Amino acid sequence: MAREVPWIIYDGDCAFCTSSADWLARRLHRPEGPNPRLVPRQFTDLAAVGRTAERTQREALWITPEGTIYGGAAVFAEWLEFRGGSYAAVGHAMNLPGIQGLAAAV
Repeated sequence: MAREVPWIIYDGDCAFCTSSADWLARRLHRPEGPNPRLVPRQFTDLAAVGRTAERTQREALWITPEGTIYGGAAVFAEWLEFRGGSYAAVGHAMNLPGIQGLAAAV
């Protein structure tokens, strides 16, 4: 499945998940350049991206155009890095050992 931008797969049946994804998309919108595509898991061929419905019920997923998949807190870190600017520094820091575990716990 070809993607030109990262996909964020989330639970579209969960009101909290949907409103959180929309809220973040508005705040992390890149004024220039592409933005990630928000995709409810209910409208995704999960087998085509190599994931199961069980995993997407537990956590959001970030799928790069190349097919690399991140889950949970790493989704937010990747989104911040993708956004660029000062956001990228925060996203990078979230992926550092030690901080990564703390971010996952939060």
